[in-house]
Amino acid sequence: MGIVLGESVSEIRSRVLLVLSTFIPPVQFVIVGMILKF
Repeated sequence: MGIVLGESVSEIRSRVLLVLSTFIPPVQFVIVGMILKF
């Protein structure tokens, strides 16, 4: 369960970052990426 949940979270996070990267300027994208890491 834990491994599957972790993979799902990483997939969602990567998809969100991919979408954000197309709309948000690089600088803000990096900041958002740093926030999502915590």
